[in-house]
Amino acid sequence: MFRALPSIYSLLENSACQYPEKLCVDDSCRSLTYKELLTRSKALAKGLAHVIKIKKGQAVGVVIINSVTFVEVQFSLLCGGYVVTPLDPEIKYKNLLHAIEKADLSVVITDNMKIAKYLASQVSTMSVIYSGKSKLEHCYFLNELFDFSGNQYKSIITNSNAIASYMFTTGSTGNPKAVVLSHFNVLSAISNIVEFVGYKHDYHELITLPLSHNFGLGHVYCNIAVGGRVSLLPGLSDFQLLFKTLMEKRPNGFPGTPSGYFILSKRFPKKLQQCGSFLRHIVIDSEPLPPELNIEIRALLPNTRIIVYYGLTEASRSTFIDYSIDAEMYFCKSVGKATPNVEIKIVDDNMCKNQPFEQGRVVIQGNHIMQGYLNDNKLTSEVIKNKWFYTDDIGYLDENGYLFLTGRKSTFINKGGIKIDPREIEEAFKKNTDVTNVAVVGLSHINFGILIFCVVTLKPNSMLNKNLLKEYCVKSLEKVKIPNEIIILDKIPKSSTGKLLRRELIQEVIRYAKYDDLEPIN
Repeated sequence: MFRALPSIYSLLENSACQYPEKLCVDDSCRSLTYKELLTRSKALAKGLAHVIKIKKGQAVGVVIINSVTFVEVQFSLLCGGYVVTPLDPEIKYKNLLHAIEKADLSVVITDNMKIAKYLASQVSTMSVIYSGKSKLEHCYFLNELFDFSGNQYKSIITNSNAIASYMFTTGSTGNPKAVVLSHFNVLSAISNIVEFVGYKHDYHELITLPLSHNFGLGHVYCNIAVGGRVSLLPGLSDFQLLFKTLMEKRPNGFPGTPSGYFILSKRFPKKLQQCGSFLRHIVIDSEPLPPELNIEIRALLPNTRIIVYYGLTEASRSTFIDYSIDAEMYFCKSVGKATPNVEIKIVDDNMCKNQPFEQGRVVIQGNHIMQGYLNDNKLTSEVIKNKWFYTDDIGYLDENGYLFLTGRKSTFINKGGIKIDPREIEEAFKKNTDVTNVAVVGLSHINFGILIFCVVTLKPNSMLNKNLLKEYCVKSLEKVKIPNEIIILDKIPKSSTGKLLRRELIQEVIRYAKYDDLEPIN
């Protein structure tokens, strides 16, 4: 469908040719038609090349909230043949510096004043472009880089095998790792998604998911690929603005996570139900959708297609299930069948293919599979073998090819689609001299989804309490990594050799946690 195109930017060029005056993207402050986005992205690509002297294939960091600005920056970088490196708008300085070093970023574009000032003062070799409302000292001002003079800038990428982006995810050491995606990888994923969901030019989605993550960004690409419309909000925190936007703009799609839809269905069921008059479909993923929540959403939105997918940054949207078709209770625990043009199998410890209902490791094959991990051939070779991607997930296929996930091979915690290494959280707590030991686990709650628990032991007579510990970790961890609950114990269960007894630890957490109905996820 889109695989033959030379680049992701071609999606915009084609739709701008077909629908030049149609509204393409909007937020609460601005909007752009397809023609305007095309013109502005080319003008910015031209300015970046001539003023900042960015060269083709160079990686550029983007730290911008969901906004029209993010989209025009994204497409300008794709037009210029640069490697787009979107980063969490709430990224901590430690992870930002790691990303800069890992991806060899010499240019960062941000709307965050604190980050812009920090980089301008701390990284002497960095070109910082500030996209806020006013100029900053020692930073380029984004609005002054648009170059509309002379002939329009032409898209540089002519080969879809060129690298399109580095998408940062969490690595096995706790440091973020960069997933390398080519234009062909992304175009293949978009083709698969559009084919299954059935995106058309009259589609209009409200996206609150972070565009620094594949889930949210993928929805932008899919809508632009077919000439649809994208409305943007920076997250779900302002519920009044959310429902005001929904009722005013009346999108026919509203993708989200199970955690997000749990909040909406529990706190605002009547308002969510009202949205059923215009919502044609909602796509849900980033973490398992609890069967009870599945049923509740379907009851509130009986005329809306509820679509769930399974995928990773390394293998975006590898399965899909449409609960308007597969409506039986049996399918509530499934993440669906392989997406068009994708193959999935389950293998045992010897890499042999399992029979239906035999549990094992989930492996995936398709043109959407990443190129590898940036500057990490060892890890890449461990997960990509003979064009198959070996995930960390455990599950089984039934006789009809429906995938059921039952756990994860490692201890990583999948919260809202972000793969979190418990050790990163543990290291943050260990920096407090009153903390003598710490262990972090993720558990599943029937209503609240994946929750993070941090168990600590303290020095005798320490004045620390749960609230003070929570305040401490807020300073060094991104919001998604902050534990839902901190439990203080006299000791953490370990073996005689000092190895953490994980099963016993989980039982301790279940015993002392304020939440009921907790279950292990690993």
